[in-house]
Amino acid sequence: MSDLPPPTGRPDIPLASVSANGDSQLLPSQPHSEQCSESSNGSTAEQGNDAATQSSAPQRKVLVWAMAGLLFVIWLVSPWTAQWLSPTATGLNIYTIAPPLAEAAQQLVMQWLTGLWFLTFGASIGSFLNVVAYRLPRGLSLVFQPSQCPSCKSHIRARDNIPVLGWLLLGGRCRDCRMAISPRYPLVEGLTAGIFFVLFLFQLTSGGANIPFYDVPLRTGIEWIIFAPHWQLIALYGFHCLLVSCLLALILMDVDGQRAGWLALCIMALLLIVPPALDPSLTPIPISFPLSDSSESGGQPPEWQGALAVSLIGGGIGAAVGVLLAVTAGQTGQLTMALVLVGLGLGWQAVIAITLLTCAMRALLLPLGRQHLRRIPWTACLILAFMIHHLLWRRLVEYW
Repeated sequence: MSDLPPPTGRPDIPLASVSANGDSQLLPSQPHSEQCSESSNGSTAEQGNDAATQSSAPQRKVLVWAMAGLLFVIWLVSPWTAQWLSPTATGLNIYTIAPPLAEAAQQLVMQWLTGLWFLTFGASIGSFLNVVAYRLPRGLSLVFQPSQCPSCKSHIRARDNIPVLGWLLLGGRCRDCRMAISPRYPLVEGLTAGIFFVLFLFQLTSGGANIPFYDVPLRTGIEWIIFAPHWQLIALYGFHCLLVSCLLALILMDVDGQRAGWLALCIMALLLIVPPALDPSLTPIPISFPLSDSSESGGQPPEWQGALAVSLIGGGIGAAVGVLLAVTAGQTGQLTMALVLVGLGLGWQAVIAITLLTCAMRALLLPLGRQHLRRIPWTACLILAFMIHHLLWRRLVEYW
C-alpha cells in the first residue's frame, strides 16, 4: 500500500470574506469564532482518532490470535515436536498412536505454509507494481522516495505498508489525516497474489504439466520441486512471474490513462530477452528452422541463439499484431506494448493465441453496450486471456 491517491474530501473552510481584488481574508471581527472553530475541529479530529483506534482494536486482537494459532499448529506438526513427544513409558500422543495421521498433518501444513509464502510474495510484488504504475509515468524515483500520503504528506509506516492487511487494519484510511485510501491498492495486491498462487499450483507443483514440450518429472509436489529444488522449474516459474508483473504494470498505467516511457519499455524488454539467452530452457518452444550452417550443431543454431531468435521473432509478431489492432480497432499503443512483451517472453504462437482469446472476450462483452465497453481496456482482457492460455498452453500447442 503505497503512494495514496489524492484526497477525495475537502477540509472545512474557515469563515472568510472576499475583498475587492478577489482575495479571501479572515474576518477580523470574529476571533472568538475562529478559536471555537479551531477547538471544535481539534476535538473532532481527536474523536475520530479515538474511534479509529477503538474500531481497529478488535481487528488487532483477531490478527494476534490468528498468528498465535498458526504458530501453535506449526509447532504441533514440526519434526522437532515429534522428537520432543517421542514415545515414553508414561505417555501417548498423536505421534505414537497414529503415525500416518501425524505425517499427513505435517505434509498438509507444509503445503499450506508454502502456498501462504507464495501468496505473500505475490502480494508484495503487487504492492511494488502500485508504486511503479503511479511513479514511473510521473518521473518519480522508485527506490529513494518513501511512500507518503498526498493529503497530509506523512510517511506511511512500515506496519501500515503490509500488503492487503495494512489497508484492512486501517479501515481504508490514512492513520494520520483519516483521509480515504483507494481500495485499488489491496485489489491489485490481491490480484497479483492470486496470479502467483495459480502459477504456483498449476505450473510449479505440477512439475510443468502446462508447459509444452516439457518433460514432467516422475515426482512432483512441493517436496520434490521446492524442498528438493528443481531449479529449472523454479527459474521458469520466476521468469513467467516477471512477465506477468510487466503486463500488470502496463495495465495499471493504461487504466490511469498514463503511458510508460520508452526507457521503461526498453528495460522491460531487456528483462525478457536476456534471461532466455543465458538459460535457453526458459524458452520451451524452440526455433524450428536453422539459422546457421555450423557443422558442429548439425545445421541448428546454438541454444542461446535459438532462444534469442524466438524472443525477437515473437516480439516482432507482437508489434505487428498490435499495430494491426491499433488501426482496425482504434487501440492505443499500450496494447501493442503488451503484445510485444508476450512475444518476447512466450514466442509468436502465444501472441496469436492470446490475441484471439482477447478478441473473443471483447466480443462477449458487446451486449454491455459501447459506453460500458469503452471503460474496460483491452489490456484488462489481455491479462485474463494470458492466464487462460498459460494454463492450457500445452494442450493448445499440441492441438496446433
